Amino acid sequence: MALLFRPTTIDASDLHQVFTYTITPTVCPPDAATFDIEITNVQPPLTNQSIDFCATDAAVDLGDYYASHPNVVFTTQGGTPVSALFNPAAQTSVTYTAINPDMGACIGSQASLTINVEQPAFQSGTATIDVCQSAQLYDLNTSSNAIDFTNGHWENESGTAVFNSVALNFTGARVYEFVSDVQLLCAASTYTVTVNSFEQYTAGDDNTVHLCNSDAVQSLNSMAGSLGSGNGAWYFNNAVVADIMFDPATDAEGVYSYIIPANGACPEVSSDLVIDIEYGINYSAGDDVTACYGSTPVQLGQQGPAGASYQWSPAINLSSTSSASPQVNFFSTNTAPATITYTVIIDDGICTAQDQVVVTTLPRPVSDFPNEYQICRGEAVNLAVIGNNVSCEWMPAALFNNGTGQFQLVEPETTTNVEVMITNEWNCVEYDSTTITVHQLPIISFMAEATPGCPPLNVHYEYYPATGESIHWSIPTIGTFHGNELNTVLENTGTYNLTLTAVSSFGCENTVQYSQLIEVYPEPLADFDMSPSEITTVDPIAQFVNVSLGAESYEWDFDGIGTSTEEHPKYEFPNADPKTFNVCLHAQNEFGCLDTSCQFLPLDNIYIFYAPTAITPDDDGINDGFKPSLLGFEEGTYSLRIYNRWGEKIFETHDIDEPWMANSHRGDYYVPEGVYTWRVEVKEKIIANFEVFEGHIVVIR
Repeated sequence: MALLFRPTTIDASDLHQVFTYTITPTVCPPDAATFDIEITNVQPPLTNQSIDFCATDAAVDLGDYYASHPNVVFTTQGGTPVSALFNPAAQTSVTYTAINPDMGACIGSQASLTINVEQPAFQSGTATIDVCQSAQLYDLNTSSNAIDFTNGHWENESGTAVFNSVALNFTGARVYEFVSDVQLLCAASTYTVTVNSFEQYTAGDDNTVHLCNSDAVQSLNSMAGSLGSGNGAWYFNNAVVADIMFDPATDAEGVYSYIIPANGACPEVSSDLVIDIEYGINYSAGDDVTACYGSTPVQLGQQGPAGASYQWSPAINLSSTSSASPQVNFFSTNTAPATITYTVIIDDGICTAQDQVVVTTLPRPVSDFPNEYQICRGEAVNLAVIGNNVSCEWMPAALFNNGTGQFQLVEPETTTNVEVMITNEWNCVEYDSTTITVHQLPIISFMAEATPGCPPLNVHYEYYPATGESIHWSIPTIGTFHGNELNTVLENTGTYNLTLTAVSSFGCENTVQYSQLIEVYPEPLADFDMSPSEITTVDPIAQFVNVSLGAESYEWDFDGIGTSTEEHPKYEFPNADPKTFNVCLHAQNEFGCLDTSCQFLPLDNIYIFYAPTAITPDDDGINDGFKPSLLGFEEGTYSLRIYNRWGEKIFETHDIDEPWMANSHRGDYYVPEGVYTWRVEVKEKIIANFEVFEGHIVVIR
């Protein structure tokens, strides 16, 4: 029979097994054999591993990574045995082979072990930096050359991220830490920097002052202007200045330095004060001056130092109050010598000086005539020289009766230039001249003709003078007229003088008078009376009585209907219609002067109606027909009707001149004798009323 041994069923605590195999044959004696079995536990095969280290990690036993394989060993990939102790600080990344050897009946295994070693960002450390605030900014990245500051960030003492550029706006120490970026294997590196910031003292700006030796004592500090911050001391010629009060009269000029010692990282600072001392100004206002009024201006003062300012006072008569050498004009309104003391103050910005000069202006003679006089021929000019104790010399001498007098009255006939030389008691001379332009009078060549006539008399004269002249006419008691033509109307009887005046463009006048040139004849007075003052359509005759004065002939106009030359005419007016007639009387005297008087004569309407009571139509020409007579009615509105005794209308007409001839219906049949009724309707002329007249007519045959 076969017996199977299964090692896997053996308890791990009893790996040594002993077995005895006995054979008991039937013939042979029994025999036995002992089997001693040593069992080795099967270890799992090695697996590939990768382990990571930071170069700052401590040394490790690589076998710790194969704790279940206590017999593991390590070789390079080339088979060279290596130590199981691995030091990351001394070794770099590498790949080893891990080998588990054969154990008894168990065959060993091997695997790859990859070791990754990562270097830290940098070696952590500290630094202390001293800086001066004058740099204004400090770059923390400059504190070390061994660190790559591009991988990480800076933090302040509070752990807040800050820029690498630090503003040096503090005094004292501040701590900053650079923290590297986190790596895969190594923790962040840190670098601590302590920044000590020192105040930069300032000694102020350099300055230069210019002093006059007469200036007051003042301190070096005040002249420096601003000494900045920090405590320093004044030095002159490398020696400390014990007394900083500077006296320009006794102390030396030169360069004075204010020095402040170094402060920590801040260097020593200094400023220079250059003191320049001037010893007065060399300047004169000049010699005193005397001259006549209006003389050529004189220069005062002299050329002074460059850049100096000048102030002259008073300003009167000076060309400038700020010039080193202004000119003085000799002007004065006084009649006696006038003296002005001028004071000049010179300031070159350092020293100030003062001087005076006296200027006397002598009065000059004065003439009061203008450069030109313009007169008309025949006019005189007054020339006068003002002032006492003066002598004159007038030219041309022929124009003057006394060529040395102060006051002259001259009447030149033509344009003349007049000159005068005037000398006063101070021998000041004045020359003056004027031109007396003499304008000639206009020439009038007007032949006036007499103008007689009846009123209203139209007066017309015309005269055209030379170019530029104007004409003016004058009639006494009437008025003045302007223009080349005179046109006026004279109403009043009498004789009149005429004055003609020609005026040149300059205004010179020439006048001619014409006596009794114009005569206005007397005018008749037309007037009349009339009787009656009103006429009627029944009695249209009026008598006219002439009561005119100063007339010798007459002409009557009866409203254009008729005329008469009788002195006292009688006139019968048409009376068909009522109206008002305009009667005019024209009266004429021996000079042919006319006057007209007109009056209105009304014609009143009188209404008259008459109708016969009988007719005898026998063709004897006497009372053959019936025709009423009317006056004062509108004939166009007339109608006549005849009725027989039975009321039948037998005749009708609208023609006021047509009679009824005792016929019937305008036929050849004549009515018999008898009484007939008639009716007339007609409108009044003045008003719109229609009048109706009725009656009876007897026909007798």
